[in-house]
Amino acid sequence: MLPLRSRIANATTHSGFATFASVTSFAKQTRAVANVGTPWSLCENRWQNFMRSLKNFLIGRKFRLENSSGCLRLNIKDRGLDKYFYLIVYATLSAYAFYAFSNLGVFISVIVFVVISKLLYHSYSPFRKERFIQIDEDGITLSKDMTFTSFVGTLKWGSIRKVEKIKYYRRIQKAYVDIGPFYKFTLKYNKEIEVYCIFPKYFEEEFIKAFRERKITFSSEMVYLEPTIIA
Repeated sequence: MLPLRSRIANATTHSGFATFASVTSFAKQTRAVANVGTPWSLCENRWQNFMRSLKNFLIGRKFRLENSSGCLRLNIKDRGLDKYFYLIVYATLSAYAFYAFSNLGVFISVIVFVVISKLLYHSYSPFRKERFIQIDEDGITLSKDMTFTSFVGTLKWGSIRKVEKIKYYRRIQKAYVDIGPFYKFTLKYNKEIEVYCIFPKYFEEEFIKAFRERKITFSSEMVYLEPTIIA
């Protein structure tokens, strides 16, 4: 298991997923998890779904689902943040060029900027490879860059003791910062493997269902852990 600082750096570098979000009180978060079915918990779920969509949009993450003969595979492509650099450079140059030759330059450059933005958003970054997670009869198969460690391969169903949905938090002065959520696999020989990715809802439902069908302990309620506990 890598040190927490290295794992946070890896998550930020490779997936863009580990985004720090300030929260005012850790107690409020735990109460929200406990009050399942209350109006507050429903609002909390909607807020989490909104943040999930927003993060995927900003990071430029795209999913491709393959479903065939008892095998469900989610391919994940991270386009990264390099596209925003190109957008800024292109917008600046195009605005200058059009404005220098036409009174309609600003208007035209805005239109061109929007078109190029859409093209860049739907394009893949050539510097990032596709990673995947697969559910089949043998177990959960994880590709490179799906975990904090160098693990690549299949976690057999019989080797998995429990699965938890977790967030790590650290107190900074009077507030808390958290990172996640992650899925932590605890294996029968007490090894822990953490998967970091914001799964789309339709895959997450199948992901949870697979463990429950095999009677593997699964905790869908968010568990908050201090870094000192898991370091």
